[in-house]
Amino acid sequence: MFNLVYEFKLKPTRAQATLFEEWLEQCRRVYNYALQERKDWVNSRKCLMNACSIRHEYIIRTDAKAPTYKSQCEKLTQAKKHIQALKQVQSQVLQQTLKRLHQAFEGMGRGFLGKHCLDAGWGQFLEILQGCCFKRGIYFQKVNAKGTSFTCPKCLEETGKKKLSERLHKCQFCGYTCDRDTAAAQVVKLRGLEAVGHTA
Repeated sequence: MFNLVYEFKLKPTRAQATLFEEWLEQCRRVYNYALQERKDWVNSRKCLMNACSIRHEYIIRTDAKAPTYKSQCEKLTQAKKHIQALKQVQSQVLQQTLKRLHQAFEGMGRGFLGKHCLDAGWGQFLEILQGCCFKRGIYFQKVNAKGTSFTCPKCLEETGKKKLSERLHKCQFCGYTCDRDTAAAQVVKLRGLEAVGHTA
């Protein structure tokens, strides 16, 4: 069910706008600091065991655990005791900043858009799309996206799973060749047409 909602625009005073900007600046600093901490840990695990880079190296204990949302929230609590600017921002606001960073890293861990979208973000997009189609009188239909990357849109044969580095679809059965994402989109289109009773 798609629910229509009302939107309201806030009109803060100049003093309030200045305060909001300061809060945003502190959120930006917290986000960037936490991001750098995570990146440093990841890069330290990429170092060679028998050699060091002549440019720079990350020196982090081998038994040091990867930064997590929980551990970074704990560090944030300690930082608020000593950094006056952080004290001006509600703890929940700064924790939400760390939560967004954590979710972004989870998304990176799952891969790139198309194969590894965050379930919540993709689901929200589909919900909005369905609502927009309803308001404009456009038919909306979900189709099964599984297997679209290794199904030929011309002969519908399964061509086998591909590595992410393989960007070209080339069917060994009918010889059809095109961009991998284009082929997957064509399969999605065919499945959508089939769902409403159209067949090739």
